[in-house]
Amino acid sequence: ASRHLAQSIVRSTCFDILCGTVIITNAILIGAETDYMAAHHRTTAFFKMITATLNIWYVNELLLRILADGASFFFGSEWRWSWLDITLVMASIADMVMDTL
Repeated sequence: ASRHLAQSIVRSTCFDILCGTVIITNAILIGAETDYMAAHHRTTAFFKMITATLNIWYVNELLLRILADGASFFFGSEWRWSWLDITLVMASIADMVMDTL
């Protein structure tokens, strides 16, 4: 039942639009943070909070897609995109963790 629900969510147009919107928003925020850091040589708590929130979103999106697709997420016809998503999420989490050290 949970797999069927996950499939209906990740295969919906609304979910695709939401994911695309989050990605575009993230890109804009990265640009804004980079611009701020160039001028002030530091980031802010706001940007750190947004980064953490987006990382939580990406982890949950990834887990939802894995639940929906099962093993085919890793080995199906779209496996390259899946592994790219995993790599990007892991790199973003690693970056966030390194920033806290």
